[in-house]
Amino acid sequence: MLGYFNLITENGWYGAAFKIAIVAVIPAHLIIRSFYPLLSNFFISSHEKLQKAWDYFTESMLFLTIPTVVGGYVLAPKIIETFYGSDFAPSAVALKLLMLVIGISFLNYPYTIMLIAAEQQKKNFLIMAGGALVNVFLNFILIPKFGFSGAVVSTIISSALVFFLTIILFHYIAPIPIVNKRLISIFFISAIASTAMYYVITLQFIYNLNVLFVCLAGALVYGAILVVL
Repeated sequence: MLGYFNLITENGWYGAAFKIAIVAVIPAHLIIRSFYPLLSNFFISSHEKLQKAWDYFTESMLFLTIPTVVGGYVLAPKIIETFYGSDFAPSAVALKLLMLVIGISFLNYPYTIMLIAAEQQKKNFLIMAGGALVNVFLNFILIPKFGFSGAVVSTIISSALVFFLTIILFHYIAPIPIVNKRLISIFFISAIASTAMYYVITLQFIYNLNVLFVCLAGALVYGAILVVL
């Protein structure tokens, strides 16, 4: 659609950011592949085990979501410059916004996978298709005004809509609660660890290092805080 509106250069900027964002999604997909067979089995055999497996799955996504979004948002300019050079500096804006899309998607994965385990693929497909249509509609409105940033904002809005509708359907289909005290505590633990990580990676002498070392420093701090808490 960026090409349709003759935004060829911006299409390149957006594509550069999108490729980085796709790499950030890989760990989440590995987690999904690990938990999906368990959830499908326990949905039929044991609600108690289903609750436990789903809690672990959701906790894993929470532990992954917050630092990925925070780290990706902070380091977006540095990541783009490292991999594409200064000519692609505008891509950093797209990458920052795409990190919000990734955050919404990560949080949505446990609910979506549970719907599939509950054999609600058709309803899940309708939600996704509806989100895609909203995305296209918003693109026609926002891209002419805001360029590739409008395309990302459209995706954020449509992703949030899909997340909201998925949770509503989850509430009526799944035999477990949407959220519980354990997940709330995990969220705050991850938020505290991510705050410490943010402080470290924004220190000037750390931020000026190679982006891989900055990511490693952030991961070590985040992991250490998780162990302590």
